[in-house]
Amino acid sequence: MTLTIADILAGLDQLGAELRDAEPETLAIYISQAHELIANYRTFVETLEALYVAKAPKEVTYTGVGVVEIKRSAKRTSWQHDELWAVVVARALDERVADPETGEWDREADVVARVLRDCATPSWKVTGLRAHGVDPSEFCDEEWGNAKVVIR
Repeated sequence: MTLTIADILAGLDQLGAELRDAEPETLAIYISQAHELIANYRTFVETLEALYVAKAPKEVTYTGVGVVEIKRSAKRTSWQHDELWAVVVARALDERVADPETGEWDREADVVARVLRDCATPSWKVTGLRAHGVDPSEFCDEEWGNAKVVIR
């Protein structure tokens, strides 16, 4: 009989039920082992994907699986941020239009903000916002996640 991933997961569910009464040290050991398992699993998946990419067409449909597509990403580094900001802002200002009914032009700030949203997704820096007197919680929804156990 071949062991499937579903069999392994079923065993993990059973183990999880047995661990409810376990001591913290035992749980820490299992957490450590689970992290190692996850790392090994990721390596296994990466190996499978590399073998597939070497052999398969860019896109194919398999019965029981669906459409499988090979996508490639580009790693972009050494961005010329200052030059790029200048170009994006200049292009944004070129895109200003006048309202046909009133003849009023779009406000520069609105056009620049719209184009920046299209081109750059900010990752807000909470420390910087606070340093400028801005309370980040006024501009976002905060939802505290579950506690995470870190093993060093």
